[in-house]
Amino acid sequence: MEITIRDFSMESAFRRLKDEIKEQELEVTKEPITWTDFINVSSVEEINMQDFNGLGVIFGAVVSNKGENTNEVQSSMKNTPAAGAKKYKTCYLGVFDHKKGMEVVPDSTKELKGDCIAHCRQVCSETGRDIFVIIGKKTDGFNRCQAEISYKPSKNQDYGTYTFVW
Repeated sequence: MEITIRDFSMESAFRRLKDEIKEQELEVTKEPITWTDFINVSSVEEINMQDFNGLGVIFGAVVSNKGENTNEVQSSMKNTPAAGAKKYKTCYLGVFDHKKGMEVVPDSTKELKGDCIAHCRQVCSETGRDIFVIIGKKTDGFNRCQAEISYKPSKNQDYGTYTFVW
């Protein structure tokens, strides 16, 4: 399968692709593929490979790169501070593969350690991946996001074109 996405970076285009796959429930094959069968190599500027949650390899190719950003400041910030006292609750959550992992086990955030362990043991037996239970803090009564920083393109800059094949 092949999808072309226009965005400001291959990373953000890949994030959009993952969202699109989840939304449209597109099939991701586990079979190996040869991406050169799908993409004209002479039109490709850069190649990138991503493992899509263990389902297979997705190849990303830069077909046309975005223009250069000439802005002195290349980001914009929207501040959303929380007013009043900030309270936190202790919680436990499971992370895949190592103690400092960034991939959280779905639905593993629990207030009781035993509940989290029980859930993570079930997920571990289903996926075959190692899971570590860590302690954390959950916000209580306020939004966790305190500021949003987004890329600010220059007025002459266009999106790059990225093709993904799996």
